[in-house]
Amino acid sequence: MTAFLVGLGVVGSTLLWLFGIRPLVVRYGKGHKTGVNLAVAAWVDWQSCRKIAKDEDDRNASLLARAFLICQASIILGICITLASA
Repeated sequence: MTAFLVGLGVVGSTLLWLFGIRPLVVRYGKGHKTGVNLAVAAWVDWQSCRKIAKDEDDRNASLLARAFLICQASIILGICITLASA
């Protein structure tokens, strides 16, 4: 169960960032090249996506940002359950 939660979160958030959040952020001209790893780049783009959702009142950006956050939360939940059951 915990492996499923972590796997769903990792794969889901990566796909959401790659095919949803990153293209949206670049389209609005808010994309930043962080020069670090994928996780930091995805997190920065997620923050930009949230800002776009608020500033432009973009419903799709809002849904993408929420779905990404849920995927990230499932990773944390899976890790916490694993640690608690050990």
